[in-house]
Amino acid sequence: MRKKLLMTVCAYAMAILVGFAQTTVTGKVMDDKGSPVAGATVLEKGTKNGVSAGNDGAFSIKVKNGASLVVSALGFETRTIAANSSNLMVQLVTDIRSLSEVVVTGVGAATSKKKLGIAVEAVNVGNQVKVPSGDVGQQLVGQVAGAQISSTNGNPGQPLNILLRGINTIQGGTFPMILVDGLEVRATDLGSIDVNIIERVEVVQGAAAASLYGAQGANGVIQLFTKKAKAGRLNIDVSSSATTNELLNVGGLSKSRFHAFATDASNNVIKANGQPLVFDPALSVYDANVQYSALNVASFANKAYDKNLQYYDHYKMFLKKGYVLNNSVTISGSREKVDFLLSASYNKQNSNFKDNGDYARSNLTSKLSVELAKNLKLTSLTQLVYTKNTLNDQSGRGIFYSINNSRPFANYDYRDPDGNYGVYFGDAVGVNGANPNFVNQYTSTLINKVDIVQNFNLNYRFARYLELDAKYSLNVSNSNTTYRYEDQSLNKNAVYNDYFYSNYNPNSSPTSTGEIDNYVDRTTFQNFVGTATVRTDFDKDFGLKVPVKTVTTVAFDYRKNNYRQFAAYGYDAPG
Repeated sequence: MRKKLLMTVCAYAMAILVGFAQTTVTGKVMDDKGSPVAGATVLEKGTKNGVSAGNDGAFSIKVKNGASLVVSALGFETRTIAANSSNLMVQLVTDIRSLSEVVVTGVGAATSKKKLGIAVEAVNVGNQVKVPSGDVGQQLVGQVAGAQISSTNGNPGQPLNILLRGINTIQGGTFPMILVDGLEVRATDLGSIDVNIIERVEVVQGAAAASLYGAQGANGVIQLFTKKAKAGRLNIDVSSSATTNELLNVGGLSKSRFHAFATDASNNVIKANGQPLVFDPALSVYDANVQYSALNVASFANKAYDKNLQYYDHYKMFLKKGYVLNNSVTISGSREKVDFLLSASYNKQNSNFKDNGDYARSNLTSKLSVELAKNLKLTSLTQLVYTKNTLNDQSGRGIFYSINNSRPFANYDYRDPDGNYGVYFGDAVGVNGANPNFVNQYTSTLINKVDIVQNFNLNYRFARYLELDAKYSLNVSNSNTTYRYEDQSLNKNAVYNDYFYSNYNPNSSPTSTGEIDNYVDRTTFQNFVGTATVRTDFDKDFGLKVPVKTVTTVAFDYRKNNYRQFAAYGYDAPG
C-alpha cells in the first residue's frame, strides 16, 4: 500500500515539474522579402512574458514547454507559431490594409499616418519600373498627389521644379528639404541620387511639416529610404536599358512655307532697288534686307520659297532624337550580424539639340551594417557620384530663341569656303536671328562634378524601454566648370558683322577674341541627429490594465553648411 502511495506521489510531482519546465527559444523575425523586422514583439501566448527583436530581427525568450508564440510588428499581420524549435525563422506578411498608413516621422519613429495632422505620401519605388534617367527626382514625377514635380526642360541632367506648398520666403525659394535615411542632403541635388538604391520615398507636405523637421522643413520634406540586404542569401540584380526620346511637336508647329515679301515677275525676292536678293557665299551674308509691308491690306503671305530663297525647316535642322543608356548592378547579402549592399550604375544621355553635347553620371554606393555587440548596430552608407556635363546650352532656350527669330530661308548648315559657320546672315534673316552652329563651333562647356554622401548610424536598443540613436552625415559637392571661347578672328562672317562671342572680354575685336573662364564651387554640409526614445506599455510593462502606450523622444539636431567659390578668367591670349 505504501509503495503504491509513494509511486502516486512521485508521478504527481513529475507531472508538476513537467508542467513548469521551461525552454529557451531563439530565432529571427523577417519580412516577406527576407529583411529583418527590427523591434518586432514576441509574446508567449496567454501570458505577459515577451521580448522585442533586435535590429537584426533576432530574439531569445524563455517559455513553457508546449507554449505558442505570438509575433507582431507595426505594418505586418500578427502570426502565432509553436515554440517547438531552438532556432525559429518567423516570416511576417505585410499587412496591406495598414502598410500605406505607416510613416516615419522627423525623429525616426514609425507611427500611423492617421495620427499625423500633416499630409504624408509614401511611394514604393523599389517595386516600380525605373525611369530611363535613373535618378530619384524623375521617378517621382506625377506620383505624389498634391505635389507639383516637373522637369524644367527636356535637356538631361537639368534640375526639377518641386513645389510641395506655396511660396513662404522671399529668398529661400520653394525647394523642399531632402533626407536620406533620416539625414539631410543639402549639397547634392535630388537628380544625382541613384534610384536603384532607394526602396521607398515619403513626401511630407504642408506647413505643419516644420513641427517634425524644424523651420528648414517648412517647404516640405522628401525623405529617401535606402534598400536593405535580404537575409540568408547573396542577391545580384543587374539591369540595362537603352531608350530614345524626342521633343514632341504635337501641334505640328512650323514656320510658314509662304511669304509676303516683294518679288519680281519670276517670284524672286527683291531688294529696294528691284534686284533679286543675293547671298554672298564668301561672307555668308545676304546683301540687303527683304521688302514687304505687313500692314498693307493687299499684302498676302501666299508666295512660295521656290526661287532665290529656299525654305529650311529649322526645327528639323536643330532638333533630333536623343538616346539614354542606363546600366546598373547591385550585390547584397546578409549573414548573422553583418549585411551589405554594393551598387554601381552608369547613365548617359545626349541632348535633343544638334551638337549640343551630352550628360553622363556614374554612381557607386556601399551600405554596410554590423552588429558590434548585442543590440548595438552600426550602419555606414557611402555614395560617390561623378557627373560630366558637356551641354553647351543647358536649357536649350538660346537655340530656340535664335531659330524662332530667324526667317525660314536661312540655311544655317551652310559653311563658307574655309569650312566655317556664319553667325549672322544679315538683317534679311532677322535682326535677332543667330546661327546655333556658330555657337557650337566656337564655344564649349565642361562641367565636372564629384559628390560624396557619407552617413553613419549608431543604434543601441536596451532590453526594454530605451533606445539611443546617433546619426551623422557629411555631404560634399565639388564642381569645376570651364567655358571656352575659341579664336574667331579667322571667321569672315564674324569679322564682317563685328559679332564675337565672349564673356568677360569688354573689347572683343578680331584681334582679341578667345577666352577661358573657370569656376570652382565647393559645398560642405554636415548634419548630426542624436535621439533618445523611451517606449512604454502600461499593460505589458507595469501590469496595469490600462490601454496606454507612450513614446517620448528627446533629440538634438546640428547642421552646418559651408560654401566657397573660386572664379578665374583670361582672354586675348597670344595666338
